[in-house]
Formats: sequence, C-alpha cells, structure tokens
Amino acid sequence: MGEPAREDERFMAAALRLARRNLGLTSTNPSVGCIIVNKGTIVGRAVTAPGGRPHAETQALAEAGEKARERPPMSPSNPARIMARPRPAQMR
Repeated sequence: MGEPAREDERFMAAALRLARRNLGLTSTNPSVGCIIVNKGTIVGRAVTAPGGRPHAETQALAEAGEKARERPPMSPSNPARIMARPRPAQMR
C-alpha cells in the first residue's frame, strides 16, 4: 500500500519542478506544473505559459489525449484532484 503513495509523491515533485520554470512569468495566475500519469507512465506534462495562459492542465490534457481519460491531472494547486470534483476541462 505504501508504494502508490511514493509514486504519487514522485509525480507531484515533478509537477512542482515544472511549476518553478515559470515562476514570476505568469502574471496574476500562479505558475502551475501539471503531470498526467497513466499506469505509472507520464503521458502529459505542462506548466502555465508566460502571461498566465494557457493553463498547465489544459496543455497537459491536450498532450496526453485519450491516455488522460481515466486519470485526473496531478497538480499541486488543483483542488479537483483533492476534492474529486469535475475538472474545468470536464465542465466544457
């Protein structure tokens, strides 16, 4: 049971490293790193673009394509991951 938690920590750390790339460049939006994992493999990754758009989640979901269907994005500031609510991309 401890192994999945360690893997989640590793992927969350990767999302945080991504976010650091654009610190101070995303205007009023935070710099967010987003990782999408499917069966232990990263299938999408992105960081909020300079100027604040597009958001990391949108870019990572686009990169992952169909491989993202069953997994929510891992993003340190993504309340949907924590609260199990629909992601913005699902609400469209």
